[in-house]
Amino acid sequence: MNEKKTNMKTNVEFWGVRGFIPMNSPEYTHFGGHTSCISVTHKDSIFIFDAGSGLKDLGEKIDKVNINQATLFLSHMHFDHISGFSHL
Repeated sequence: MNEKKTNMKTNVEFWGVRGFIPMNSPEYTHFGGHTSCISVTHKDSIFIFDAGSGLKDLGEKIDKVNINQATLFLSHMHFDHISGFSHL
């Protein structure tokens, strides 16, 4: 039997998990201050779940690793899930 080994590495990163508004004061740094934004990278694909203020930091990473395309899923249209668009 000839088996081809593939790299099935999947990486999940939380760029923001904060509630309705971003918080940047020191008491919030443990969990981060950005609103909802999660990325899942698998092989050459990146999937983004929600576009909260964490999208800014994720966008900077995407620029550095030269990703040209991403798939974005929005769970709903509340401001804390779309506020990252203002950073693009």
